[in-house]
Amino acid sequence: MIRFDKEPAYVLHHRRYQEMNALVQFLTSGHGRVTVVVRRSAKLLGKNVQPFIPVLLGCAGRGGLLNLHAFHPQGKAVLIKPAEQMVGMYVNELVVRLVPQHVASRRLFEAYVRVLGAIAEAGAAAKNENGCEPVLRRFELQLLEISGHGLQLEHDAVTHEPIAAAGLYRYAPGEGPMRCGGARARPRPAANPGDATYRGETLLALAHGLPGDDARVLAEAKTLLRSAINYCLRNRPMRTRSLFEMSSSLRRKPRL
Repeated sequence: MIRFDKEPAYVLHHRRYQEMNALVQFLTSGHGRVTVVVRRSAKLLGKNVQPFIPVLLGCAGRGGLLNLHAFHPQGKAVLIKPAEQMVGMYVNELVVRLVPQHVASRRLFEAYVRVLGAIAEAGAAAKNENGCEPVLRRFELQLLEISGHGLQLEHDAVTHEPIAAAGLYRYAPGEGPMRCGGARARPRPAANPGDATYRGETLLALAHGLPGDDARVLAEAKTLLRSAINYCLRNRPMRTRSLFEMSSSLRRKPRL
């Protein structure tokens, strides 16, 4: 039996369930990701049961579905601008798809709260050249680690030698980096992220939490992290990426 009350939480996703009900996925501070049945929810869904609003949640139940018995919004949405909300939807989908249900992780909840605040602060339409990319890359890296899919970034997977900052590497998800190329070889992107190569400098930056906003490091980190996430999702596409690519409603779109 699971039961809790007044637990800090955020809505990750909701969808209609039967005629007037909904299934709502929350990220909670003490019970991780949970799925809750919200009954006769048309009014709630229209106003309060929305992403990016901090709430205090009360639920009880057995098995995979919990029943809602308390729901108290604690302010306004953290993300307001449409472009910021698009980035937030991507973050929410990552959590839903990478994190199993009922795995309590205070660290995950704190990372989620921080990333929403950082997105709001940076602004998806920021004049900064990199926009929200540093924020997203750091969250992706941390989420992979928290969900049990952490990247091996400090040693060659074949020779077990420490990564050389000046070296060039391929990265095999599930295995790790493997040195390749000669002294004059340069990193290159690829249509298939698995064929891309990365500078040792980028691998070491990722190993230390991606400090700094170096554009070259961020570009390589984006390719590597996308490859790692695709591997974890068995190459099933992210819905928010597809929506982003099709959308033409935003004046300036964030780069995911």
